[in-house]
Amino acid sequence: MHTTAAAKLVISDLNGQTLLLKNISIQVGENNTLVDTSLLPNGLYLASLIVGGNKTTAKFVK
Repeated sequence: MHTTAAAKLVISDLNGQTLLLKNISIQVGENNTLVDTSLLPNGLYLASLIVGGNKTTAKFVK
């Protein structure tokens, strides 16, 4: 049995400005989603995954 949940993937700059927001559905286990960052200039960004009241954030370089 797979349990699904609604989640939000937020890409923001280091000033906290949201640049991309993607609503996704996730399941228990490993999940993958594609995000088109082609319009973002090269730099350092934050990717946050929000599920319910939990938020996980990671930095990435484009």
